Amino acid sequence: MPQVGDNDVLVKVKTAAVNPLDLLIADADVKLVEPYNFPLTMGNEMVEVVERVGAKVNNFEVGTRVFARLPLQCIGAFAEYVAVDAEALAIVPEYLTDEDAAAIPLTA
Repeated sequence: MPQVGDNDVLVKVKTAAVNPLDLLIADADVKLVEPYNFPLTMGNEMVEVVERVGAKVNNFEVGTRVFARLPLQCIGAFAEYVAVDAEALAIVPEYLTDEDAAAIPLTA
């Protein structure tokens, strides 16, 4: 289970998007932008449900459906749980399915 910092939100991933950036990362084609070290949990964008919030987080609560494009240094949307800075999250509009919402943060 990821550690949750004061400004972080622990989320349970429901849906993750796969996009061309994931292939570029796997092929090390973005190493000049972000030199990822392998092994690495891939995945940049996702829809998730808030499981826990850090001590300084007051704009999300447990059970909220949110989506994110994870920060470059902290990808890992293909994991079951992710701890992410609350500033990287947004509440998913009710009219979006999980699949549609997961595709929006980076590729839309």
